Amino acid sequence: MIGTLYHWKDYGAKISRIDVLHQPGARYSALFALADPEFPDTEADPREDYAGKLMALAGFSRDQVVSSDVYAVVEGLLNFDTLYPFNKEAFRET
Repeated sequence: MIGTLYHWKDYGAKISRIDVLHQPGARYSALFALADPEFPDTEADPREDYAGKLMALAGFSRDQVVSSDVYAVVEGLLNFDTLYPFNKEAFRET
């Protein structure tokens, strides 16, 4: 659930935490849920297995410039503080 890096100095005597992305798996899962007609529109938690499915499908992608519509969806998912529960209805027009 936590996308964090840790910078270790002096053999672990000094450890700095760097928050990169909160709930990265939930964000991948939410993106996959948008394409799943069986995923509920409201009040459902992102499914844990969706993140892996999305990453596997990414391997079939073509090297193309992302459209502004796709970019807006991804930015929208990144801007939520939490995706528990995920409100798929908010992305109905995407």
